[in-house]
Amino acid sequence: MGEMYSFELEFPQRTIALLDIYDGIYTETLLINCLTGLLVLPKEMERGGRFVPDLRVNRDNHPWGLRREYFEVDCEQCGLSLRNIIRKLRNAVAHGKIEPINNEYQIVGFVFSDRGFRAEIPLGVLKEFALSFARHYLDVRNSQR
Repeated sequence: MGEMYSFELEFPQRTIALLDIYDGIYTETLLINCLTGLLVLPKEMERGGRFVPDLRVNRDNHPWGLRREYFEVDCEQCGLSLRNIIRKLRNAVAHGKIEPINNEYQIVGFVFSDRGFRAEIPLGVLKEFALSFARHYLDVRNSQR
């Protein structure tokens, strides 16, 4: 374990490295641990997560791998933005409202729940989302230097 000189940059860099390199029996656990850090730390460090683009997730637009069919929301007219999805995923993770989706003794995805929100996201998409989120955060932080 080495020293961190710039936590805000090194944390996402190390998260990307972990997700890219590790391929063992605890892949799902590592993914959720990394995702938890990515959902919570940047938002809190950036006072609200304003660095997240306000992109819409719909039938034709799939930012960071997320597709409309993964989500159920009570407020359909509110739209489904990437920023709102990240806020809801963060709430679900922080409050323990997450469950694995199993298929024949394998974890194939996770369910995230928050008030008026439910997401069933396949494992591969969740990894793509986590990597995209970390890379975007790094790009934003590097452009501010």
